Amino acid sequence: MGKTLRVCLAMGGGVSLGSFSGSALTEALKLLVLYGKDNDKNSYDKVIVDGMSGASAGAIALTIMLKCLIDYQIMIPLFSDQLTEQNLLDEIIRDYFNGDISKANKHKDKFETLKALQLAQKIQYKLWVEEVNSLKLYGTKANDEYKPKPNESFSLLDRKLLEDLTKKYLMDSNGMDISKRQLLDPKRVIFACSLTNLLPIEIDFFKNGSPSKDRLQQNFLKSVGSENHSELRVIDFVFDENAIQEDQKESDSRWLKFSNTPNPNTPTHFQMTDKSAWATISASALGCGAFPIAFEPVVLKRYKQEFGDNDNNTNWPSSFIKIKNEIDTHISNSNDSFKQNSFFAEEVDNILNYESFNFPYIDGGTFNNEPIREAFKIGTFQDFGRITENEERLILFVDPIVREEQYHSFKVSAFSPIKMSDNEVTFKKELSKLLGNTSSILGVLTNQGSIKEEHKIIDIKENFELRKTIFNYLDANTDMSSNLSIEIIATAFNKIAKNLKNGIISLGTRDPMEYFLAEIRKNCEDTNSHLTTCIKIRQEDLMSLKNLIDQKIRKSEPLKIDKVYEKLQLTNKGDKNIFAQTVFKVIADFALNTDGKNENAYRAAILPINKNLNTIELPGSEIEAFGGFASLKARKYAFEFARLSTLLSLKESAGGFRPDRPFIANEGFSSLENQLTNKIKSIDFFNDKNQYTHELENNLFNPSIARIKGVLLSNKYLKFILLKVPFVATSLLGAIAMPFVSIGLLASSIFKKSPWRGSNILKNLINKSVDKINYMSLESVTISILSDTQLNKKLLIRCSDDSIKKRKSIEHTLKTPDNKIRYQYYFQVSLLEYIKKENSIHVDSISQNADSLKINSQFIQRLGLSLSDKVKMPNDIDGNLNPENKRIAIENNYVDIVTEMRIDKFNLPLLNNSINDASTALHYSLKNINYHVNPLLEIDLQKLTEGWYFKEQTESLDKKLMR
Repeated sequence: MGKTLRVCLAMGGGVSLGSFSGSALTEALKLLVLYGKDNDKNSYDKVIVDGMSGASAGAIALTIMLKCLIDYQIMIPLFSDQLTEQNLLDEIIRDYFNGDISKANKHKDKFETLKALQLAQKIQYKLWVEEVNSLKLYGTKANDEYKPKPNESFSLLDRKLLEDLTKKYLMDSNGMDISKRQLLDPKRVIFACSLTNLLPIEIDFFKNGSPSKDRLQQNFLKSVGSENHSELRVIDFVFDENAIQEDQKESDSRWLKFSNTPNPNTPTHFQMTDKSAWATISASALGCGAFPIAFEPVVLKRYKQEFGDNDNNTNWPSSFIKIKNEIDTHISNSNDSFKQNSFFAEEVDNILNYESFNFPYIDGGTFNNEPIREAFKIGTFQDFGRITENEERLILFVDPIVREEQYHSFKVSAFSPIKMSDNEVTFKKELSKLLGNTSSILGVLTNQGSIKEEHKIIDIKENFELRKTIFNYLDANTDMSSNLSIEIIATAFNKIAKNLKNGIISLGTRDPMEYFLAEIRKNCEDTNSHLTTCIKIRQEDLMSLKNLIDQKIRKSEPLKIDKVYEKLQLTNKGDKNIFAQTVFKVIADFALNTDGKNENAYRAAILPINKNLNTIELPGSEIEAFGGFASLKARKYAFEFARLSTLLSLKESAGGFRPDRPFIANEGFSSLENQLTNKIKSIDFFNDKNQYTHELENNLFNPSIARIKGVLLSNKYLKFILLKVPFVATSLLGAIAMPFVSIGLLASSIFKKSPWRGSNILKNLINKSVDKINYMSLESVTISILSDTQLNKKLLIRCSDDSIKKRKSIEHTLKTPDNKIRYQYYFQVSLLEYIKKENSIHVDSISQNADSLKINSQFIQRLGLSLSDKVKMPNDIDGNLNPENKRIAIENNYVDIVTEMRIDKFNLPLLNNSINDASTALHYSLKNINYHVNPLLEIDLQKLTEGWYFKEQTESLDKKLMR
């Protein structure tokens, strides 16, 4: 009787080498299902996938496979109308049984699973090899007539191809039957996506305690505060709701939950078979793969629940919590009806409630390109509270981008005295050495920001050895109970509570008492006891003890250890000893960072390797792994080499991840290996390397130059330079591809040859810096006016001194869902922040916030808009010594304050009254305009009676995919 193999998948990024990732992923699972052997050399009774963690292209590959394994039959027609289940089975028999049906029939019970995996592999091939290439990725963006949309972020490539493929293969869930799933855990599968938020979440230093009343201490903590860009989105696919309730492992409140019975009142719950659910996971996967600059950042709708379960335990931006609290306080204190006139861009009725927000994300691999840690955590969660003695845990990691050389170079070019140019040797100038140092510094930042998780895991393995030594000492000591004290118990309980509270993926529970009781059971098992004879402590008694200890410590009152054992109804010495041992073991676990980790979990890595088991660099890994998008042959080569690398990795025993035994074993591997080798040879990639050079030039370099040229020509100044000063244009083109090398060329062009004088440029930079002392910059506010008819773009604006100013807006046309043309007129004003009403001033409020010219939003009593973008600072007041007087003087210098506006024949509603109405969400949104990605103050001329409204223009990708 074999064991069950439980697999958590960890997929690294790969860009165009996603062809390797998708192939290796599916190949590894097929081989484990067919030929997997446990540690006793028996075939696995079952292979189950219960967790996935992906970054970059790896997350996209995982999503495709997951959809196929849930119901592969509905995916077949999406791949091809001609493909049948029998075709899939025939391919399996051909590849893995050399066409011998009698051999294949011995594995008949695995046919459904193998067909699902075979289809998943074919779809990976179709997407990564056939569909996605550089010409399609550039799309219309490489055309001369391409015009970006006003609210579109910059990217070199067009994401439309990926969105179209997503809609075709992932979002169509009609007829999906989750009872047909293959290989997946029958209860649930947990999927973690690594993301990089362009808007960092501030790490709140008061989160775990009450704010200090010491003002200086608060400022010190602010000065050393941290911001986090690296995030996870965890999706819990719950297939059996009753089973997870019986296991008392409900879906974590910080996760998105996909199930058949979602709670309609919980925004993070989704119906698994709904199109909107798959739009959410597809958008998340595309966010993981949004390679910086190449692709536009992906905007994802994130929910407050994903960042913590309540205000006291959340990483949700404190700014949003404050805004929401202000609104709630006003509603509770006022009898007025509250007007929700702040919206997200995607839907008119989608209220901006600050309990969800659209954040922009880029490739999760920017800071976490090898998400092994999350896979281990998922395995820990899944194994918590379950008997695992007849199971093995495997963390399977796939990474297509590896370093070919084992040792890196230690040369630093900045120290080299000479350089060669045009066969002549010259001494390096200081500029050349500056560029060399800049390159080295960039390398430092990149390498330090991507410390490999595998190295940390090896360190944890060493910690386990130390843990074993400590545990052996504790087990051998039969009188640990007398060494226990209430301070030690309190330390253990508090550390458990803190660690369980943190982290998106918990250790199986966030309840400290439940965790401690599980540790007692584990301690009994580890010391060769039986669960039936293990001490039994009621959870309510343990909680009561914790409360008592906290109370005694708070009041500095003594508590004898005998009282602890009495409270837990532990009478004999053996029971007391097990409790004491568990307390000390928990402290050791947390101190060594081994808490919740399975020291017996295996790990295996699928990397590009040759038959000598040396890592290789695949064609396509050039240009940050974008090279493969230029060549069909390169993508085919990477895909087929992934299958061979997978076979070589899993059948290796000597020096492998699992000592002395391979993960798969079968006598027919030589036939499969030869078959894969011949397939790679038939691609014939290396027979004509010049073809690859031409493909890189024609399919990647040329459209790249066309795209960059289009970007430069869109700016009138750069257009002039590009057309009139060719050597400067060359520098700018180079700046896109090799920014630091081209600094020298650009500087040389400007200072030596251009009609501009470098001294003037430097003078302008200095003047701008000095302006910061003489003036306070105001926040800009973009205003939009919508109209059904075309208008004169001129605006008449009345200011507070009754003067009339003229401004000109920019016209933009847009299409409505019913294909009507509407006109939009943009212009900008500046936001004023008043701390006073008329002439009264609250000095106390000011002094509390004198550390910043920007007064904290909760103290602002009035808002205004000005045509000026800066305010003159007072000359006769030292603002550092007299912040209150400085603020008063600044307010007295406010000029060009807008009171009324008119465009064409339309008089717009009085703006000051609208933005200072505390019964509208508009007031709070505008007051906190800095807490928005792309804000807009708008009015519709066809709905003038509805007045002004605030709009956050970022559109979440899941909503866009639904259109």
